[in-house]
Amino acid sequence: MLKKEEVLAQSEAAFSQWGPTWDSHAKINGELYREKGVSHKDVLYKGIGKQCICVSNGPSLEAQIEVLKENYNPELQFIACVDKSLGTLVDAGLTPDLLIVCDASVDYETWMKPWEDATKDIMLGCCITANPEWSKNWKGPICFFVNKDNIDSQIRYSQISGCGEMIPAGSNVGNSVIIFTTQIMAFDEWLLIGYDYCWGEDNYYAYNDPAGKRHWMKHIQMIDQWGRIVNTSQNLLFSARWLGDYYKMIVQEKGCNIYNCSGFGILNMPRLKFERKLKSFEKRKITDKEKQMIIMKKADIATIRPDQGDEALQAELKKPVVDVTVRTISTEDAAWLQAL
Repeated sequence: MLKKEEVLAQSEAAFSQWGPTWDSHAKINGELYREKGVSHKDVLYKGIGKQCICVSNGPSLEAQIEVLKENYNPELQFIACVDKSLGTLVDAGLTPDLLIVCDASVDYETWMKPWEDATKDIMLGCCITANPEWSKNWKGPICFFVNKDNIDSQIRYSQISGCGEMIPAGSNVGNSVIIFTTQIMAFDEWLLIGYDYCWGEDNYYAYNDPAGKRHWMKHIQMIDQWGRIVNTSQNLLFSARWLGDYYKMIVQEKGCNIYNCSGFGILNMPRLKFERKLKSFEKRKITDKEKQMIIMKKADIATIRPDQGDEALQAELKKPVVDVTVRTISTEDAAWLQAL
């Protein structure tokens, strides 16, 4: 398990390196948030009754992409992916439902532009400090969020951007895919593919090894969960440990069924065969109790409007629980619940 000091040191190092860039990006993304951002309320609990396929860009994705193509059913499965797997999925004939982008430096020209037209049918989950070239050029809906971390940088970036909707910071975009979908969307189960956090003598990413990254990022050799010798970096190892702790300490206790179906890697989480889990899943209808939970939770989410100023934001950030006495449901929500 990661120690508090390790997590704090990681956050402080990232802020020291990226702080000025994050400030600039938060300002630009804040303008886009006010112009065309959708609220977390709009996607809250949308996953109930379905299976979420979380796609990261580890080299094992190459072995699982055909299995996904052959067994994918949009009525049963929801695809949530990392930024750098967009092209892999689209080229395979698969359109993800949600893509998460977090990094300030993830290159738009390389990883998004060639597939920009496909984004009209995809929701972007965008960290407020991420590279704004993604949000500026995205054609589909955008759900912005602020990363809430242990150095309270969320206060700074909420003030700069005007966005008060948050998720826990996860140290890695693949982790953020899982955080966003477990904290907000609440699927029946999650299947992870491409979550290697390491590589053998193959590419660093699926189908891609930019500038020989597998060589200069080789910080550690270790044995993976399948007994193979693999290479990893300090950051990938930290992220794998972080996600393992998140699973054990947070989502497992909440009854979230998450399975690592990558078939490769150092992530210490329950492992199952990808094809078997895809074929065995059956969609279910939500119960009346779940419908009521959705209605109440949607009313409980508080968002900060940009015109409310810093005082309102500070007050909201300090609230442990939002006290809502009037609960309403919109016409759109009523129609969606009825359809379920």
